[in-house]
Amino acid sequence: NVSTSVLNFARGLAWWTPDPSWMFCVPVIHFMFKYSVPFENAPPKVDHTNNTPVWWGVNDFGDDHEYFKGKTTWERPKDEIIDKLKPYFEVDYLLPRTMLASMKLEMIHTVVTSHYIPPEISLASSIYYMKENKNLGLIKKIVQHVAKQCYDDSPDM
Repeated sequence: NVSTSVLNFARGLAWWTPDPSWMFCVPVIHFMFKYSVPFENAPPKVDHTNNTPVWWGVNDFGDDHEYFKGKTTWERPKDEIIDKLKPYFEVDYLLPRTMLASMKLEMIHTVVTSHYIPPEISLASSIYYMKENKNLGLIKKIVQHVAKQCYDDSPDM
C-alpha cells in the first residue's frame, strides 16, 4: 500500500533523524488517507483540545511528532523548511497545524512572527503550551503578536 509506505517513511525520518524533511510528505499523507482534500478550506469546527489529534493532522504519526519536537536542533534551518513549505499551506490546511504540533515552543515564536501561520493555529498551539505550563512569558509574546496581527489584518473590528 503506497499510502502506508509514505507514512512509514515519514515516521522513520521523524523518529530516527533530526531532519525536518519528513514534513514534505505530510500533505501527501493527509490526501492519501483522506484527512483533507487539496485546496479544501479548513472546516469551522474547533476541536484542537481533543484526545485524538485529528485537528492537528498528526493522528497517524503516533508519538513521532512529539519525539521529533524533543530534538534539540534540526538538521536544516527551520526558516528554509518553512519557506519551502509555505506555498503548500494553501493546498493542505492541515500542514501548518502539523508543523506547529511538531515544534518546540521556542521555535514557534519565530514561525508565528513570520505571519505564515494562520492566527487560529498559533493560538491553539499557545493554549496547548499554557496547559503544559511552559514558558508563560514566551506564550504571552506569541498571543500579543497574534492579537496585533489580527488587528492589523482587520482594523475595523
